[in-house]
Amino acid sequence: MPSRKKRNTKKDRTGSWRDKLRWGLLTFFMMLLTFFLTVFFVRDEKKKQILEWVWVPNASPVYSPPVSPGPTKSSDEIDMFHYMQAFDFLWPAYKSSEIIVEHEGFTLSYNERYEHPRWIAYRLDLDRLRNSLMVSKGMYRADPLVRTGSAYPEDYEKILYVKGHMVPPEDLKWSHTAHSASYYMSTICPQDSVFQQELWWNLEKGIRGWTELYEKIYIVSGAHGGHRINSKIVVPNYFYKILLVVHEKKLHGIAFWFPHPRKKYKAWRKYAYPIDRVEAWTGLNFFPTLPKEVAREVEGSYDEKLWP
Repeated sequence: MPSRKKRNTKKDRTGSWRDKLRWGLLTFFMMLLTFFLTVFFVRDEKKKQILEWVWVPNASPVYSPPVSPGPTKSSDEIDMFHYMQAFDFLWPAYKSSEIIVEHEGFTLSYNERYEHPRWIAYRLDLDRLRNSLMVSKGMYRADPLVRTGSAYPEDYEKILYVKGHMVPPEDLKWSHTAHSASYYMSTICPQDSVFQQELWWNLEKGIRGWTELYEKIYIVSGAHGGHRINSKIVVPNYFYKILLVVHEKKLHGIAFWFPHPRKKYKAWRKYAYPIDRVEAWTGLNFFPTLPKEVAREVEGSYDEKLWP
């Protein structure tokens, strides 16, 4: 009877263990490589979708949110109501170096050089106006969210200008937190008292009246230019408000542009302009996500009959 060969079971077990380890390591490194390649390409695609760098003369690149895809048709063929249905307030385009601060109810871009807001963006709803809370007058104070430090109330002492709110506290009475935040000095610009009482406050009252008509208004309010009167205070040369509403399933906009200060002012309605005029004067793009065809119509003109 032929004798059986003895198997080297120890050697076989060692070889099998090494083969399993080798294949395990190879599988691990292949999975790791696949993971990094996936992350790299996905991140690259997201950058292309999310970031759009717009170059302007003598300026840093400006960040614009992605433009909503839409048909390249005339504005009459575009369903503008579609944009309103999914339309949460859109910030103006801003530079990556800007100081952007978010508070409940509004967002602002802070101008550190001038120590006042470049713009403040917020939405005014009819429901919020009708559900105002009993709130007391807030206390002016520095804004803790401005990383470079905002102005202080003491900076406005012994000057001939008053504190001007770029977002009215009356528009934020629906929330104690939002109303209180409107007294941060990051929301304040120095204003001529006559300008404030005759133009600025009356325009704000007019906007609240239009909210009764349209139920929802998107607002960008701010200051442009300025002249320094002391080491802290820069008085703006211009103030503006940009409004966007929906009426009969179409977007409509209007802008107000006020020289400041002046010895004599016209009625506040006399300072109405198309939005694109104020964009040209300020260098800002107030609604960067609107399709070009829609923006051209909404920002290129305004209908006085819609703003009674």
